[in-house]
Amino acid sequence: MLGNTMRKIITTLTTLSLFVAGCGSRGGMKRSLEHSQAYQLTESVIGRVNIPNDSFSYIQKHIAYVKDPYDEVIQDDWRSLEWTLEHGLGDCDDFSIASAGMLQDNGYPPKILFLGGNPTGFGAKHTVHLIVDENGEFGSVGLEDEDTKSIERFSTIDDLIKSWCPGNCFSKYAIIDLSKIEDLDYIHSRENLWPKIVKPLLPLKWTYVK
Repeated sequence: MLGNTMRKIITTLTTLSLFVAGCGSRGGMKRSLEHSQAYQLTESVIGRVNIPNDSFSYIQKHIAYVKDPYDEVIQDDWRSLEWTLEHGLGDCDDFSIASAGMLQDNGYPPKILFLGGNPTGFGAKHTVHLIVDENGEFGSVGLEDEDTKSIERFSTIDDLIKSWCPGNCFSKYAIIDLSKIEDLDYIHSRENLWPKIVKPLLPLKWTYVK
């Protein structure tokens, strides 16, 4: 866990390196300045957000929901915390990664709960940030109030999922641990993360809700 002083030092050094790297041209300088500002914003938010309820509140206040224009079965657009903060928009997977990024230095593993739906088609695909506390109990930070259990805890993932929708709208799930994916920068990357996070795992190994 980075202390606030060390985080400020790293942020300052990174900002300077980004600025210097962009000084080769006027356009490059502008891009570097914009990136450094986004970097500083990201590090500032990470420093201020400490618990799941904080991350949910920040997302609700500062990030607008916009659905990806992709066929989510074969391609999707998953963005880093920095990209989502900079643009102020995203969908459920972006919200999940954003929450995971905000809380990763506060003892909450950056795990994404990837959900599949039932034959009716409702909830065909959804993601939330899976909260695992120090007691091994489960909560979540998601897109809506209904699928966010930032304070309430459950002894099993099945019970957590059922708490969102008693009608069993999600029948299966897979857990993706962002910290286990090699060369993945889910905090500051400027690229679509879907090819690194999900594509290598296809077909997903589903666990069915009991």
